[in-house]
Amino acid sequence: MKLRITIILISFLTLSFIPTDTSAQRGRSKKKSKSSVDKAFDKDGDLLDKLWFGGMVSPGFSSNNQISEFAIGISPMVGYKVTEKLSIGPRISATYRHLRGLGFNGFSFTDDIKRGNTFSTSFALFGRYKILPAIFAHAEYEKSITNYTPVFRDNFNQTFLAVDPNTDDVLVEREIRNNAYLGLGYTSVGGILNTEISVLYNVLDNSQSLSIPIVFRFGLNYNF
Repeated sequence: MKLRITIILISFLTLSFIPTDTSAQRGRSKKKSKSSVDKAFDKDGDLLDKLWFGGMVSPGFSSNNQISEFAIGISPMVGYKVTEKLSIGPRISATYRHLRGLGFNGFSFTDDIKRGNTFSTSFALFGRYKILPAIFAHAEYEKSITNYTPVFRDNFNQTFLAVDPNTDDVLVEREIRNNAYLGLGYTSVGGILNTEISVLYNVLDNSQSLSIPIVFRFGLNYNF
């Protein structure tokens, strides 16, 4: 009698655990069925750990004789960590400028205030290597499309916006350049959000260009 009761109890306990094991297996099968894309963007995945984000916003205002200028630019970048020290990625920038001043149409000076707007962009690929935790080397190849307003300077060193004599609009010209930058940078250490400053030299600088070949950049980095 006792043996029969023991057998019945063991059978009951065994059957009672079968649904629990089955549901656990279903849960495991669901986890295994997760796609590789989901795993890559999962919180514990490797892709997000290997990406870092950076960028800068550069507002500015200047006034020079007869011309005043307001400018604002944004330059986001994304880096992929090939190793803990080496990273590569794209960088883009966009800059808007608004100018106001007296104009010159090639024959006479204008009496009214002229206004001009320009929008410039650039696209770049960069490589960055951490020499020390706070010091990095930076190399970058950039294609820039710069729209600018030419100016006229008189004998008294006063500047005026160049104006089309036919339409009476401020002239806008375009310059397309290839730039290659090499330099060093410093980044703050500690925490996931860091500041950086870098000094770069344009090795493809044109001797006839009015732009300075040395570039200073200030920005913020996340997970660098």
